Amino acid sequence: METKTILILGGYGGTGRLISRLLLKETDVNLIIAGRQREKAEELSGQLNKEFTGNRVFGRYADASHPESLATAFRGADLVLVAATTTAYVKQVAQAALSAGIDYLDIHFVTNFPLDDSLFFASTARGFYRTYDPSQGWTKAESGLRNKFCY
Repeated sequence: METKTILILGGYGGTGRLISRLLLKETDVNLIIAGRQREKAEELSGQLNKEFTGNRVFGRYADASHPESLATAFRGADLVLVAATTTAYVKQVAQAALSAGIDYLDIHFVTNFPLDDSLFFASTARGFYRTYDPSQGWTKAESGLRNKFCY
């Protein structure tokens, strides 16, 4: 089976770093760390390639507010995982992923949530999901919940 490549938008931020390390530890995927600051993406890529075997991490420039940069950044990726606070550009990022023919996953850890402060949310092309523990699976969230509390 062909090795998949996941682009993490906002990959050098706190959430992106955690997800990157988890994916490198538990899978054989290649990663593209992407964000507005190419230097930070490349710096983290170098650190991760020293920390994990296989030279599987690459840094790349991507700016959610510029569709052209997204189209360029998404080349060669099988999935874009959004770990950045790009709420103003969600539709633009999702459209760029669809145009590139790749899958899209936007995951957020929500704090100060009115119901509970430990919910995880994932928005995909197939729907909106929530969980308290991602290792235990995901439940389809009601659309009203998404519309009221998430952007």
